[in-house]
Amino acid sequence: MNKNVLVLLIDDDPASIEPIRGALAHQEGRFRLQCVGSVPTGLARLGGGGVNLVLLDLSLPRGKEDEELSHFHKLHVEAPNLPIVVLCSAEEEDLALSAVRAGAADYMIKERCATDLERLLQSVIERHRRPLDSIHVEAAPARKAATMITLLGAKGGVGTTTVALNVGSVLARRNKAIVAEIRPTLGTLAQFFRPQGQTRNVTGLLNMEPAEIAEAEAASCLWPCRAIPGLSLLFGPQTMEQSQELGQPHAKAIFATFAKMADFIVIDLPAALSETNRAVIQASDVLALVIERDSICVQAAKMILQIIES
Repeated sequence: MNKNVLVLLIDDDPASIEPIRGALAHQEGRFRLQCVGSVPTGLARLGGGGVNLVLLDLSLPRGKEDEELSHFHKLHVEAPNLPIVVLCSAEEEDLALSAVRAGAADYMIKERCATDLERLLQSVIERHRRPLDSIHVEAAPARKAATMITLLGAKGGVGTTTVALNVGSVLARRNKAIVAEIRPTLGTLAQFFRPQGQTRNVTGLLNMEPAEIAEAEAASCLWPCRAIPGLSLLFGPQTMEQSQELGQPHAKAIFATFAKMADFIVIDLPAALSETNRAVIQASDVLALVIERDSICVQAAKMILQIIES
């Protein structure tokens, strides 16, 4: 990673600042830390250029009428191309996840700064790959649509979800990747992470009209993977009440929106040749069949390939 990364910390609590200063002080000059106590002062500093990343404390005092993320929104609007990592207490983690869905590069619980902050900042800088001498960048060329990789089980129980998660995790090391569990019944992807509290899933998108599915709505249904910053997950239904058929119009609308939000979309499909699966397969750049080493599964995979090719 390039040296002399300038990190601007916006925080007014000395007790929070010192652990961050200590975490970055022994990194062989890779990070330089500057501190300001408010967002207006931070914006003025950004105007001077040279800042590569912002650390924003979500606990900064707010006016009574301000929304919870008002500081973040103000900063993100004024510096949309600058990676912003929000700092929060353990009790504010849900609020930090909302900031990530709204455009923050990542979040860090303050109690973990001493051990985890340096690694997270390296990951954020690598993902953004921005010039390290200015906060101003030239207009980016039109974004290439995401590459869509679909994984289809030759039969149930072959571990398609596990393979999809592994593929997405590898791709997310240097890209933005979305792993989407597209199935009408209970999904198992959430069991790998056991997210706390109520987590939105594909049902939130199915309850909308296809034309209403835009980036903000799609982002609100994604779960950002804390351990792999470039990875977001769309869980399948979590209860029988949420289970419902995903038709072609919804599938096409979801993937068209995701294509604007990531570099790769990894689709986990159930073992079926439904009309919805057919539409997903037709839209895919890559299709992989997941099989086990037994004759029945291999034979089933051959039959599925013949049907797809026909």
